[in-house]
Amino acid sequence: MDDYEGEGLFDDEEGNENEGFELTSGGKERVIYLVDCHPHMFLRTNDEEEDAKTFFDAAMEAIASDLKNKIISQASDETGLCFFNTREKKNVHGWDGIYIFQECDVPSAQRIEEVSKISRDFEASIGARKQAQAATINPVYHALFTAQSMMQSASKLGVKRVLIFTNNDDPLAEVSAAEQRSMRNQTIAKARDMVDSNISIELLPMSRPGEEFDIRLLYKDVMSEGEEDDPSNFIVSAQAKFEDMLSTVRKKMLKKRVQRKMTLAIAPGVEVGMNLYALIRTTRPSRAGTLDSRTQQPLKVETKFICGDTGGELDKHTIQKFYPYGADKVVFKQDELQEMRKLRDPGLQLLGFKPVACLKPYHNLSPPGFLYPSDEKISGSIKAFIALHTAMVKFQKFAVCSHVPSIRSNVKLVALVAQEQVVDESGAQLEPAGFQLIPLPFSNDIRDPVKHHASEAGLAPRASQEQIDRAADLLKKIDLGNTFSVVQIANPALQKHYASLQALALDEDTIPEVEDCTLPDEEGITRPVVTKAVNAFKESVYGPDWEEAEAAAATQQAQPSEAAKKRKAAADLAASQQGAFNWKELAEKGQLNTLKNEELKTYLRANALQVGGSKNALIERILKHMGY
Repeated sequence: MDDYEGEGLFDDEEGNENEGFELTSGGKERVIYLVDCHPHMFLRTNDEEEDAKTFFDAAMEAIASDLKNKIISQASDETGLCFFNTREKKNVHGWDGIYIFQECDVPSAQRIEEVSKISRDFEASIGARKQAQAATINPVYHALFTAQSMMQSASKLGVKRVLIFTNNDDPLAEVSAAEQRSMRNQTIAKARDMVDSNISIELLPMSRPGEEFDIRLLYKDVMSEGEEDDPSNFIVSAQAKFEDMLSTVRKKMLKKRVQRKMTLAIAPGVEVGMNLYALIRTTRPSRAGTLDSRTQQPLKVETKFICGDTGGELDKHTIQKFYPYGADKVVFKQDELQEMRKLRDPGLQLLGFKPVACLKPYHNLSPPGFLYPSDEKISGSIKAFIALHTAMVKFQKFAVCSHVPSIRSNVKLVALVAQEQVVDESGAQLEPAGFQLIPLPFSNDIRDPVKHHASEAGLAPRASQEQIDRAADLLKKIDLGNTFSVVQIANPALQKHYASLQALALDEDTIPEVEDCTLPDEEGITRPVVTKAVNAFKESVYGPDWEEAEAAAATQQAQPSEAAKKRKAAADLAASQQGAFNWKELAEKGQLNTLKNEELKTYLRANALQVGGSKNALIERILKHMGY
C-alpha cells in the first residue's frame, strides 16, 4: 500500500464554523542538527562518575540514534550536521567557528558510522573553540544562517526543522553589553526570517550539574514556539524529546497520503466528494532484494509461462483463465473476467442509518479506512460532510453503505462511523474528526458457532457466584490501567529484524538487545496480592486439591504412552534383526536387491527411517543413509 500524505481538507475560510476539521500536511522532511562546541559541552554530565559521558558525547549519541531510526522509518528524509563554536571552519561563507560536518543527504550506513565515531576524533580533526574567539563571532546567528543555507534546495512542500543541541544558555555572555544587544537582535531577526520561511527551530537544552538551563536569556525568542512556552515546563518537555531521540523503537513512518478519491452518493443528485486514508495497516519488513554474487548488481525478475507439452514460452495473448464448475472448467477471457466482476462504477452508495449500538466489534472484516471531505471535485462537499457528521454524532447513528473501491474491485458492505475530534489539555489534536470506514460481512461470510459446552446430561456448565467474584478480583489485580495503549507496544519481530539489519550494515560487534513488550510483566504478576488472587481463582474453579491434581497430571504426562512403548519395542527388535546382515558389504557389492522387503525394513526401523514405498525406494533410502 502506498504511503499517505494529508492536506488541509477541512480548512474553511468562514472560521470557527468548521473548527476541529483539519489535517496536518506531511511530506519529505529535512533536518539540520546544530551542535554547540563551546567548552562547556565537553564537561561531564555527572561530576560524581569518572566514566560519565560528556554533553557533546550525549548529543552525538542522540543524533546517531535518531539517524538509525530515521533510516528505517523515513529513509527518504534528508539530514545535515553542523557544529558551531569550533576551532576549525568549513562553510561556504568562510565564517570562523562554523564547521559543516555533513551536507544534507538521505541517511546511510556510512553517515551513521561517521556520526558515531566523531566524538573520538573530534578534538584532533575539528576541535572546540578557544575562549579568546568569543568576541569576534556571533555563534548562534552564524549557525542559523548556515542551517538556512543548507535548506535552500529543500522542497517547499516538505517539513524543514533545525535542532539545536547545547548546554550554554547564554552564548553572548562573553561580549560587551552593546555588542550583546546588537548580536541578540541580529540572532532573533534571523530566527524570525527562518520561521517565515517555514523552518521550525527547536531547542534540545542540556542542563549542567547543579544549574538550570534558562531559555529566557536568548533561546526563548529564537525558538519557533518560544513565546508561548512556559519556561518552567519547557525543560521537562525538551528532556523528554531528547530521550525520545535515544529510543531504539524502529518502525516505518507512513505519511498520511490520500489512498483513494471517491464520492458518497446520498440520494439521486446529492453527492459528497471524499478522500480515503489508511491509518492502520499491518507493517512488515521490506522484501529482501536479489543480487548477482559476482557483480553485486540487482537482478531483474521476469515471469514466463511455459507449455507443459512443448516446453516453449507462451505469449500472454494465448493464455486463458478458468474457474472450476464441478468437474468442468469454465474458460474466460480477460475482458470477460473484468466484466463479470464489474457491478457498477466506483464509489460509496448510502443505504440508510442504524443505531451505533447495532454495530458489533466482530463485524469488522479488515482494518478500517478514514474519510475526509474534499471540495476538489464537488463544491460544497466539506459543508455537507460536516452537517452529516454532526447529525450522526448527535443521534448516535452510523451509515450503512455499499462500497466499490475501484473498477476492478467487488462490491463491499461498509459502515461509516462518525469519529469526534479528541484534543489534549493544551488543545493539541490527538485524533481528528471524520468517518471511520469499517468493512462489514455479507451473509455468506457469517459462520455460526458450534456448541461445545453442553455436558453429558445436556446442560451447559455455569459458574457459581463465588467463581465470578474471584474472577472479578483477578481482573482488578491485573488491570493495565488507563495509561496503557496498544500504540505503545512495538512489534518485537520487526524490532529484531531492524536491529539485526542495523548491526550488519554498521558492522557492529553485537546485535542490540530488543525489548519484547508482548511478554507479561513478571515482576508485577508475581506480586503477593496478584499471586493470592490467582490462587483463589484457581481454587474456586478447580477445587482445593488442584495442586495435587496438577502434580498427578504432570507425572502422568511424563510417563510414555502405550503407542510410544510399542514403537520403542519395534525399534529394539529391528535393531537386533538387522545385525544378521553385513549391510556395508551388501551395499558395496550391489546385493541389497537380494533381500526381501521385510528384511530391508529392519534396517530402516532400526535407524528410525520411513518404511513405506517400493523395494527400489527402500534400497535408495538405505544407500542414502549409509552415504552412498
